[in-house]
Amino acid sequence: MAKKPTVCFSDETYARGMEYLSTHSLTSWAETQAYYRHVVGYTPETASPEEEIMAQCSKHDSPSIDDGCLYYLWKEADADKDAYIQSTLATIVSFAQGLGDLYPVDKDGRRHMLEVSPDTCVMCRASTICSLLAADFLFALDYPQDQPHVPRSVFRTLLSSPADILVEKVQFILSYFHTMGRMRDEGLLDGYVVVHRATLKKGKDKNPVPLVVLDEGAGIEKDGASGGVVMADFANEWIGGGARSRGCVQEEILFLLYPELYATMLVSPTAMGDREAIHVSGMTRTGIHSGYGWDTKYVGPYKEQTPLKTWGGRPVRDTHLTAFDALMLFSLSQKKGQLRPTPMQREIDKATIAFQTPSLKKCILSPPEPKGYTLPPDQPLLEYPTTVITGNWGCGAFGGNRGVKLLVQVVAAAKAGLTKVVYCPFSATELMEGQALLDHCHQGKITASQLQDAIESARRSNKLYGTVECEVLFPAVLAELAK
Repeated sequence: MAKKPTVCFSDETYARGMEYLSTHSLTSWAETQAYYRHVVGYTPETASPEEEIMAQCSKHDSPSIDDGCLYYLWKEADADKDAYIQSTLATIVSFAQGLGDLYPVDKDGRRHMLEVSPDTCVMCRASTICSLLAADFLFALDYPQDQPHVPRSVFRTLLSSPADILVEKVQFILSYFHTMGRMRDEGLLDGYVVVHRATLKKGKDKNPVPLVVLDEGAGIEKDGASGGVVMADFANEWIGGGARSRGCVQEEILFLLYPELYATMLVSPTAMGDREAIHVSGMTRTGIHSGYGWDTKYVGPYKEQTPLKTWGGRPVRDTHLTAFDALMLFSLSQKKGQLRPTPMQREIDKATIAFQTPSLKKCILSPPEPKGYTLPPDQPLLEYPTTVITGNWGCGAFGGNRGVKLLVQVVAAAKAGLTKVVYCPFSATELMEGQALLDHCHQGKITASQLQDAIESARRSNKLYGTVECEVLFPAVLAELAK
């Protein structure tokens, strides 16, 4: 039997970084630069100038901190900003220093976090996640080379360049650490974050289509911030996508607003399969943004007010996200074929997993907590919401047809037993023509299987391709349901 992949990090790098920080403070750019050079093994007294800096950075799989985002932010800082950076770095160091007490060193000099398994839930304290991300920010987490499934770092690339979008991203991350430090000082950092890597449970074909509201004014991150709904993350198969680098579209923006999501790249580091999705609950929002793509800007800190609820005796914030990846349809033949049964079933299955309530038959506390506490088996997470806020999943860069993806998600929502879907068409105003079809399905108690069959019948009867316009697709499906 193949050994389950594990997530662990080397104590050597962590100890080197923490030992240095026990006698040094990061109160200036020069001191910060000296720390990063030390932790990656760069020794300026034996190095020639510029070429050696880059060679050392390449050798240690580390970006050059010398002209990266922190240098830029510090160079541009006024007195208030300088004090903010100093205090935030001190907070980062204090969180990172606490990580060693959470995960003991084994005989091989490693600190084991968890095994990676499908259909398994991982519960971590928010403070533990902050410690992990703080150590990563300080380049103190070094994953053994026999763990190719684990990213070498989630923050190194962000600190590697003064590119405008990376500077904005680092400001979101600093805001996260600053907020976590304040919450810790006020005794408010007592929640847990839950990550559940879900596999497909059989959907219920006879479930009725839920209420679907096409809302041109809605936004996933905006309307999901108050809690009580599940936000759709239009994910890459490797969760996070370009969150570690310059990517800044829907998924990456969610990671900036809820930076604890970066930890999912560590606790669920393998690509999602066709019948997998990742649910995350309990995240704390810490940032406000404007813009989209490379125009994304950090506006300021966000004051989280979403309440904590109790599950299994543990407080979990009532914020929820589901990450699911769509098919990549790059060629014209792939785009034209997306209405055919095989790709349609793949997408319906994927969205169904994403919309189903997580089952917690297998749950891990990381790090393990004292014996005597057991999580209740196979119970729903909190009062898990039955409303999802979603939008044009798998469209844009992935090449999906907006009308087709809308119908796919409606079928999946019915199979998963949702009661309501808030759908954000964004700029795709042609989707509004589908409201009559959706109202007919909900009011007429059309089932998931009936809607799916009608879509296939419309494709065959009208010889529709996956590139069909909404003004043709929606009436064709409605006509099939009326037969």
